[in-house]
Parts: sequence; C-alpha cells; structure tokens
Amino acid sequence: MDLNNQNHVECFYHALLILDRKLKIGTNRSDNELKSLLEEKKTFSGIFHSQLDLFNQEDTDQKKLEKLLEDKDHLKLFQKISKHDFQAITINDPLFPENLKKQKNITPVIYTKGNLSLLDNDSIAVVGSRGNRPNLLLNENLEQRAKEIIQRQIQAGYTIVSGLALGSDTLAHEYAIKNNAKTIAVIATPLDRSSTRANESLQEEIATNHLLISQYPIGIRTFPSHFAHRNLTTVSLAKEGITVILSDDRSGTRHAIRHCYNQGKRIYTLKENLDKGYQWEQKYKDKITPL
Repeated sequence: MDLNNQNHVECFYHALLILDRKLKIGTNRSDNELKSLLEEKKTFSGIFHSQLDLFNQEDTDQKKLEKLLEDKDHLKLFQKISKHDFQAITINDPLFPENLKKQKNITPVIYTKGNLSLLDNDSIAVVGSRGNRPNLLLNENLEQRAKEIIQRQIQAGYTIVSGLALGSDTLAHEYAIKNNAKTIAVIATPLDRSSTRANESLQEEIATNHLLISQYPIGIRTFPSHFAHRNLTTVSLAKEGITVILSDDRSGTRHAIRHCYNQGKRIYTLKENLDKGYQWEQKYKDKITPL
C-alpha cells in the first residue's frame, strides 16, 4: 500500500466524498458541480479537506491521509483501491481527452487502464440494445450485417468505442479484437467490477491490450442510472459519431443517439432499424446515414 501513489490517493478521496454524501454522481448537474469544484480546488483531496475541516492546519497532506486511515473502514477502502493499477485523470490534467473536454455536461474525471494513446486515434462508437426483448433480438443475419459494417470501419482506420454491455457492445469489442483492431470500452461500473460475469475476461483483455475507462471510483456502488449516464462519455470520446446496431424507443441506446445528435456528429445505423416507426428515427432523421 503506497500512500504516495496519487492515482490511488485521488481515487480514495473521490470515493470517500461520494460515500460521505458530499458529492452526488450520475447526472449532468452533479458532473458540472464537480467540474467547478475541481477547477477551484484542483484535486479530490483539496475538495475533501475544504469541505471537512477535520485536521490541524499544520498537518501535511501525508499526515492527514495517515489520520484518515486510522479508521478501519477508510483503511479497507484504501487497501481495496491499492490493489489496482490505473490512472486517475481529471479535467485539470493535460492527459484529459480534448474531445471529451469540449463537450457539455461531461464527466470531469476518468479512471483508465490500458493504452491512453488510443484516445488520439480516429474513433467511432458502436452502440445498440442487448437484444433481450422478443421483438428486438440480435439474430444471425443481423450479427453478420453488423460485423460487415464494423469491418468497414476497421479498414477505414477507426478505433471501436463501446460500452462492454451484452449484445451489440460485446459483438463490437470482440470483433475488433479478433480482427487486430483497437477498441475502447467505457464501463458504467468502477474499474474493478464488471456489469456482467460473462464479460469479465473480455474486460481484462481490453484493460491489458486496449483501453478501459470508467468515470466512477473504485469503492462505490453501481446504480442503473450510471449505465445511461456513461453513454455521454462513450459518444463524446467517439470522434466520428456512432453506429447503431439495434435500437427501439425503449432501448438505452436512445440516450447515445440523442447525445450524438446534440454534438453534431453523424448517426450511422443499420437499415434494419429504419421504417419501424421508431420515434428516434423521425426525430433525428436529418443526421442519420443508413448502412
């Protein structure tokens, strides 16, 4: 356990602020509030100590951390975080992605494992429903069509961005890896957790040889709203836009479609999604390119 590892220290303070209910998460408003705090206080430790006056003024940052770790629950949290190798990158960091920074309502912090240089690549997001409703299933023909489209995007030099959920996301990540392309996964859980056991090995492969990103610190719980909220990060990181594999009006994919439209990026979609009476098709038809 290294108390000088700033990635671990910042993650610890971020998680502590959330667990102590000093920070809210999972909404545009909470992200904007955190952005303002980070711009003012510079670090999560700075935010924590400005909100909780627990120490003597002469205490150093190291001494403050040591005192916090005298609490067994705090120590357990720090030990959990310390087991993992990652980078904590805030909006104050030169490494923070420019294409993320320029968008509205973005997360002001990302936790990353893997190859950060992938953020410089031309990229496109592949999104779509998990296909768990009888009228909305990834069938063999649709999977083959999706693979053909992803292959064209790979050949055009794009890094594939997706959310590591079951269904369309998994298909995109696995196909990119199988075909020697690069992929970025934006997950709705902290880096040490997976939303589904079926993708644990795929998540580890991406973290090791590609790039895994979360906006949530290790040590906090995951709520359903986090999945919809991370779609903004996924779309913002994709420079070209999104490719919709499968989506009806109840799919969480509609959030990604809306974010893509608001950012002025192109919405590519498999033609199988069209002429189904979906509201999103009618609402964003001027930005839709059928594939």
